[in-house]
Amino acid sequence: MKPKKPRSKSPLVLTLVAVFFCLFSSARADEEQKAAEASPLPEKLEILAKAKRLEELRPRGDSETTQALKDFLAQKDRSDKANQDALVWMKEHASPAGRVYATMVLATITRQSVPKALQELAGTDGSTNVEVLSAGSSCHFSVSDIAVDQSSPAPILKLLPKLP
Repeated sequence: MKPKKPRSKSPLVLTLVAVFFCLFSSARADEEQKAAEASPLPEKLEILAKAKRLEELRPRGDSETTQALKDFLAQKDRSDKANQDALVWMKEHASPAGRVYATMVLATITRQSVPKALQELAGTDGSTNVEVLSAGSSCHFSVSDIAVDQSSPAPILKLLPKLP
């Protein structure tokens, strides 16, 4: 008679890990949603904070997100303290695409280097994937990839309009 091998507890361990991961992910999503709901953001920045993807600028047919970006940058009071504080808040609490938008806009209105600001964001969120709509197709790029592209002398993605 063969000796019985003890049963592996790995299915139980895997199940517990999966349950813990689901609970943790759900709790984090709830925290982010509550933070977004409690945000003190102007309407245009609220749209950018909730953006699900980055959108390359197009000559015609702007989406709500792209139009909000253009409208915000066209405002005369875009550089005031309240807007800067809102953008700093967005860099911590917005969606991944919203954090990229906030970083680029804040750098633009404070006359800092956008590529340098994106490199700083990549230091904390570098592996986070962000969906980018470009030329009618959707791709996923890491924040690090976006920072590298925007640091190039001729970036492939055109994400910010020129300031008026």
